[in-house]
Amino acid sequence: MNKSIQERIAALQKEQEQLKARAQKLQSEFNEKEKKANDRRKIVAGAILLKDMETNSGMKKYFVRLAADAPDRDKKVFADLLLLSNSSVNGGV
Repeated sequence: MNKSIQERIAALQKEQEQLKARAQKLQSEFNEKEKKANDRRKIVAGAILLKDMETNSGMKKYFVRLAADAPDRDKKVFADLLLLSNSSVNGGV
């Protein structure tokens, strides 16, 4: 029944590896949940903003100013909104 010191060390190292794997799995699950929550917040915030821009021209102008600094690939998502705003600013030209 007496395990040698080497056997006890090996058993503890194996347990340590298992605990490390469990900790990594839990961290991964936590990170995934946080990412999903953050993505959901962005979607909801965007929906609120888009809804408000339907009736609030000041908000729409503010958003257009913000979007002007966005990378081109992001501007493409709002091309119709930015185009409408540019034409209304230019007097419908």
